[in-house]
Amino acid sequence: MSVRKKIIYITSQELIKNLKISADELHDIEKHFDDIPDDEWELIPEKDYRVVIKATGLREYTESGAYCIARYLEKNKKTGFFAGLFDGIKEWFLHTKKKIRQGFIKGRILNNCSSLVKRNNQFFISRNDVIKIFETRSDYLSKIDTMARNFKLEPLTK
Repeated sequence: MSVRKKIIYITSQELIKNLKISADELHDIEKHFDDIPDDEWELIPEKDYRVVIKATGLREYTESGAYCIARYLEKNKKTGFFAGLFDGIKEWFLHTKKKIRQGFIKGRILNNCSSLVKRNNQFFISRNDVIKIFETRSDYLSKIDTMARNFKLEPLTK
């Protein structure tokens, strides 16, 4: 089974906010990148950005496109203010990816908790639901249970 990686886009407004620049400055950078082909600063359509409104040319950027703009600012704006822009953009993408992962995990839990029961103020789910939630195999789960018993911990399932 091939897994297709979800592309995350940052809007122009979010990019402007994170880079602490104006909309005009971003437009000038886009124009600079588009006007000079085959230079160091290149943004490739559908790889680094996508146009969301053709009439205005409004763009959303992928990680590579946002990083390229941040590097351009760090290199061409020789002030201490722009140091760390790359880290700010990187943090935005990491935070967004984390939220997406958490959403998938919550969905897996909600979709695989039909066996949930409460006994003596403790909650239990079936071994099959645990396997589906953790996206693992039964033999791996058995190894974990064995290790838990060796360390005198409560097993994951009963």
